[in-house]
Amino acid sequence: MKRNLRERAAAAWKEKKAVLAEEHAANLEAMQHELLCEQLQSDFERALREITGEESISFWVHEYLIGVVGNLRFVPHIPSKEWNDPVLRRVRLMGVCSRCGAETYSQSIADLGDLGKQLESFIPAIGRECALKTCPETSHNLSTVDGKPLNSESDFSF
Repeated sequence: MKRNLRERAAAAWKEKKAVLAEEHAANLEAMQHELLCEQLQSDFERALREITGEESISFWVHEYLIGVVGNLRFVPHIPSKEWNDPVLRRVRLMGVCSRCGAETYSQSIADLGDLGKQLESFIPAIGRECALKTCPETSHNLSTVDGKPLNSESDFSF
């Protein structure tokens, strides 16, 4: 049985409202995600400035947010939702495990002393899976691989 124009229009509007509601929800979620990302980058930049004392910081996004200070790369460490709490504001240094060669991030860094410790003896984050099952998650030298200094932009493909 063929529906009249009013019934067809009502059915079409019902379908269109559902599509519009889905699009609106997706747009709202995308906007919220973008605002969260902007806030994270702003907070991350502030934390990097506080820790390093450097003004020149650049950012990349490649699967995750990366902050670059000189030839060192950092990622935010967010142990909880309380990122704005200065006690919990931390970053992690990106480096390479000297045993297995895998790119990874360091334990949490809260100040310049923590950064110095990681530069002297890179310690991957606790719970990190090493490519070599025998690789202890203890002292890892962060100096060179194949004669090249680590943490230069050329060491990583992004």
